[in-house]
Amino acid sequence: MKRTMLHFLLPLTLVIGVLGFGLLGCSDDCPTCKTDGGTFPQPPEGAGDFLGYTDQANQKTVCGNCHVGYQDLWVLSRHAEAWETLQNSGHAAEHCEPCHTVGPNGNPEEVGGHAAVPDARYQDVQCEACHGPGLEHVENPDQNAVFASIVVDADQTCGECHQG
Repeated sequence: MKRTMLHFLLPLTLVIGVLGFGLLGCSDDCPTCKTDGGTFPQPPEGAGDFLGYTDQANQKTVCGNCHVGYQDLWVLSRHAEAWETLQNSGHAAEHCEPCHTVGPNGNPEEVGGHAAVPDARYQDVQCEACHGPGLEHVENPDQNAVFASIVVDADQTCGECHQG
């Protein structure tokens, strides 16, 4: 059920986003992105500008605090289960972790995230795994609204191990 619903909702969500309705984007009352005192967890030293989870137990990403619609879709995806799936696979290895976490894989010009600070806040393939580190965006969302272009080439990243 979970996967079937995602296959229906994800294309619909992307169409809505492309049409510019803004239903899934930042809102004026966003608790994270407010430049007038909004709060979000600062990245640990060495983690670069990667933010990761606000609340790992509930799989709430920093990005999802404002981009609620995308957060709701992401939590239904396999990306939200990436760390657990790896750990339960029976063949988890340290060299697998960069692909099952937030960090420089998929963001070759960025340093940080789980690869630099193996903190639980970076587990799973969260928004920043493909869209890049979010600190600059949450600090000034109006000036950095276009940062969220997807930079990952799946054949050169996930597809190296996951095929078929």
